[in-house]
Amino acid sequence: RRNWATRDMGPMTVKEAIAWSCNTWYYQAVAQDPLGVVDRLAARARLLGLGEATGLEIAERTGLPPTRAWKREALKEPWYPGETLSLAIGQGPLLATPVQVARMLASIANAGQKPTLHLVKRIGQREVRPQLTPVPGRFWTVLQEGLRKTVKEGTARHVLGDFPVPTGGKTGTAETPGKRAGLEHAWYMGYGPAEPGSPYPPLVVVAFFENGGEGSRVALPAVRKVMAAYWQVEEAQAR
Repeated sequence: RRNWATRDMGPMTVKEAIAWSCNTWYYQAVAQDPLGVVDRLAARARLLGLGEATGLEIAERTGLPPTRAWKREALKEPWYPGETLSLAIGQGPLLATPVQVARMLASIANAGQKPTLHLVKRIGQREVRPQLTPVPGRFWTVLQEGLRKTVKEGTARHVLGDFPVPTGGKTGTAETPGKRAGLEHAWYMGYGPAEPGSPYPPLVVVAFFENGGEGSRVALPAVRKVMAAYWQVEEAQAR
């Protein structure tokens, strides 16, 4: 297992690992106890809204944060240590919908307040408001700073580094077994404003392109266009 870069990227903090999508950092984080960590990863994923309905008023899939028990029951196989390394970077049997990822990002942006999601704004005179569920944790600032670092100096800098609204985000490239390189699923999740004092309204955007390749090549520019349109920022300014 190696990183996406062809060079040694050296020691990294967690914020830098987020910013540069450093796979090997995450491998090292779980490698000492891969069988003990897997269920903890799944539990944390569920706290952030994966594996459950988001609240939308339409049918939706709940996805799958896999556990050792799930694999024994569903596939009649034990969980192997190497699978935890894949899970640590969002690969393997993990399943999540784009709207679940958006909800997860909103929870991080809101410092651990997980919202229910709705398409319906009002029923008669009654306004539909999202309910917030607190998610335990003391690491929200670290995650927010890592996501901001992605845009300021990491894998999203070339597209959003000079964007007039401060944003944070994460690129993603999901491998597709059995298909050639370049047909990975492309992801980008972004939010803003990512710094206090901004006059712009809050926004979370997730782009997913099936077999789109690297997230930074197609999903990231798509999110930039949505952000520019929503905040009414001129395209020339957003470049």
